[in-house]
Amino acid sequence: MKRYGEKFYFESAFSTRSVVYSSRESYLEEDSLKVQSEFQPWDIFLSHSSKDKMIVINFKNKLNAMGFSVYIDWIEDSDSKRHEIADKLKTAMNNSKVLIYLHTHNSRSSIWTPWEIGYYDSKKGTNRLGIVPLLDVNNRISTYSGQEYLLQYTEVGADVLSTFIKNGSL
Repeated sequence: MKRYGEKFYFESAFSTRSVVYSSRESYLEEDSLKVQSEFQPWDIFLSHSSKDKMIVINFKNKLNAMGFSVYIDWIEDSDSKRHEIADKLKTAMNNSKVLIYLHTHNSRSSIWTPWEIGYYDSKKGTNRLGIVPLLDVNNRISTYSGQEYLLQYTEVGADVLSTFIKNGSL
């Protein structure tokens, strides 16, 4: 695995409610988080574990503050039926500059992320797909055991994330 950057985000920094999402109502009001229609280009397709909702919302806020648009399926396409979601995901990935896979301790159990990564890779190649690992409480990156296919992609550190997104690669 190639690694770019020397600084990494801590999972704990994204696990608590932010000021913006401090109330239960605003946290659950996913429509208020939507930024654009599915047919406009996205800067980032964020592949993640559905068990990491708070981390994902806070990470999305960070990316939005950096000036990037972020596609998250359960926010942008929350009204989709289960049988429609694969087509919605394909459309969003086809219209995204990069795919960021948010690697946490929960991500190994995700059913959809391997499919998303495989689809994106087949359409746009390995250079536009970055792994953003979040450090656990022991300052370690969660193991890739059972996800060895991820080793062909690039780990992207916090210090080079903006460059990766802007350029579509490193």
